[in-house]
Amino acid sequence: MYKIGICDDNIAVGAEIEKYLLEYANTEDFEDIEIEVFLNGEDLCRAIRDNNNTFHLLFLDIELGDLDGISVGNILREEMKNEITQVVFISYTQEYAMQLFKVRPMDFLIKPITYKKVYDIMQIYRNLFSGKKMFLEYKKGRNSYQIAQSEIICIKCEGKKICLVTNREEIVFYGKMADVSKQLDTVKFWTIHKSFIINVDFVFSFGRDEIRMMNGDKFPVSKTYKKEVANQILRLQFMKRERESK
Repeated sequence: MYKIGICDDNIAVGAEIEKYLLEYANTEDFEDIEIEVFLNGEDLCRAIRDNNNTFHLLFLDIELGDLDGISVGNILREEMKNEITQVVFISYTQEYAMQLFKVRPMDFLIKPITYKKVYDIMQIYRNLFSGKKMFLEYKKGRNSYQIAQSEIICIKCEGKKICLVTNREEIVFYGKMADVSKQLDTVKFWTIHKSFIINVDFVFSFGRDEIRMMNGDKFPVSKTYKKEVANQILRLQFMKRERESK
């Protein structure tokens, strides 16, 4: 499921972009999308903060109300540490170029918005990011959520209770570790025990029998996974030497 956000204080513009996205989805075999429209930056930020609502792609108007699009983009990158959501700024003028630099947008569209402009953006996004495992989907009750995989420090399992540990919070839900594992980027995420999966980007130290994480957590490496983990550590060391030699 690809989640796309639209934030514009002009209802007609938001509806127009949504219409073009749906038209694109119908004609380009890209039907597995969910679109959410916001009229102001406050509601958008609240939805992302309160609902673990991470968008794959965000069409963001610059000329919003009290909280303008550039401020929203800065909150997304600096406060929320979100580098996953690709931002496409939209505006009536091109005068904001230098102010957008810190937000690292994917693109910039000048109004009026046309189907061709939306089509080109979607093609660029799919060429760059389609197929990459960037998000983890999970369910709590009847609701579905997504979290950027880059935010997850480790995953712990106790029976059917699964806990996603991030720098900000621990997210607990019920499911199967095998279903979670299938979604993960296997380069970054290692299964070291039937109850533990770690993100190597957050490892403080590797030991023969134990791995320490940057947040202080310590996890045992079970006998079943020792050989596999040892091979992955060797692979990491080789890649590091390769980078250093260039």
